[in-house]
Formats: sequence, structure tokens, C-alpha cells
Amino acid sequence: MSHIDEERLAAFAAGLLTEPERNEVASHLQTCAECRPLAEEYREMVGGIRMWAQVPAEVVDDGLRPLVQRARLHRLLGQLLADPSMRHQAAQNPERLLAAHGVTPTPQLLAAFKELDISRLERFSGALDERITKLMNSME
Repeated sequence: MSHIDEERLAAFAAGLLTEPERNEVASHLQTCAECRPLAEEYREMVGGIRMWAQVPAEVVDDGLRPLVQRARLHRLLGQLLADPSMRHQAAQNPERLLAAHGVTPTPQLLAAFKELDISRLERFSGALDERITKLMNSME
């Protein structure tokens, strides 16, 4: 089954799609247990944005891009905690790993991934847990 890309899910949550696009995404969400929680996550984010002020759709659209990046990075960090082989990939080539997960590899992220020095660890040390926690907290 093919999935709806996250930009479209975010646009769906923000009400930025045309009626045919909206219907297509809504139909997919009825049958896809993988995309439904992502759509709900974006609905909550959009709801939070709209609570601050009534803003034009273009502004909301521009604001969604960093939120999509943040959500993707948050999921990737969760996967890194659980998967030693992925930690090895992150240490070997953080640019490729970030890009493969749809995260723009900024200089700050690359430095953070390289600083983790996680290529040989099967389990995280206390100090490494602390650095990952700081990285995750910086996203909030």
C-alpha cells in the first residue's frame, strides 16, 4: 500500500487541499492505520497554531514545514534509541540517514549526530542518554 506523504497530511490537517485532494486523503486515512496517527499529530499541531491567532492559510502553510521536520526528527530519534544498527548508520553517514527520513540535515543536527559517537554502542550510556535527551528537549 502506498502512503500519503507527510506534507500532504499536514496540508490536509490545515485544510489547505482542494476538495478532490481532501477526499483522496480522507479515503486513504479510513483504511491506513499507519497514516492515521500522523494525520492526527498534524491536526493537533495545526489546532495549536490556529489557537494563537487567526492567520491566512499561506502563513499556516509556511509554518507547517518546520513542524513536519520536527515530527520526522522526533520519530527518527525514537528509532535511534531502539535500533543499534540505525545508530551505526547515523554515526557513519548522518546526512544520508537524515535525508532518508525526510529531515533536512542542518549543521546543528549533523554536529549533534556526530557528537553522539554512537557507532559501536549496543546500549546507550548514561551520558549518551543525557545528550539525546537534551537534543530531544531542544526540539520542543
